[in-house]
Amino acid sequence: WWYGFLTINYYQYIIKTVTNYYQDKITDKTTVWILSQLTNKSLREGEDKYMKECDYLINYMVDHGFSKIFNPAKIHIVYDSDMNDDYYRMIHAPLLFCSPSTFCFNAAVANVNGLVFIPSVGPWVDLNILRQNETNNIHVIAQNSSLIPMNHIVIETKESGFHCNHVDGYLYTKNTMNSLNLTLYAEKLGEYLVSH
Repeated sequence: WWYGFLTINYYQYIIKTVTNYYQDKITDKTTVWILSQLTNKSLREGEDKYMKECDYLINYMVDHGFSKIFNPAKIHIVYDSDMNDDYYRMIHAPLLFCSPSTFCFNAAVANVNGLVFIPSVGPWVDLNILRQNETNNIHVIAQNSSLIPMNHIVIETKESGFHCNHVDGYLYTKNTMNSLNLTLYAEKLGEYLVSH
């Protein structure tokens, strides 16, 4: 359950509900950087065979979701980066949406100046243990906690439906990976992530 994808509603919830401050700062001069791991410099061993489907998925999410949420900002998918550049970008981002990834999580924890959003469920300990909900935002489970940096906000992602690791009829695991039609899976997953 830990790895997976975050739905468009996760990002929309944060921008519209939690960060009213940023909603006013998004202009046509704003650039949203999406770190994609879609180059040979950033792929791990064996991941190159999934690059086409991952590229489709991220572009689908930009075209049908992110472009609406971050309008009128420019959205730039980073293709030519390596892990060091990606890590540097994340620790210095003024607004960072952490994905359910240990790489992103470690960079997010190192970001002490930006506003950082971390999903409650990922390949780390379930951060629902921090549940303190001192705010009026139903999905914010930790903010201003002594256990995380002051600029970090943990968003509940499992119960809210913001976290997805399969689509109906397509359970993606190491065991089913070779038998799936990955192109069709990427299409169905893209549709699901944008509609939820």
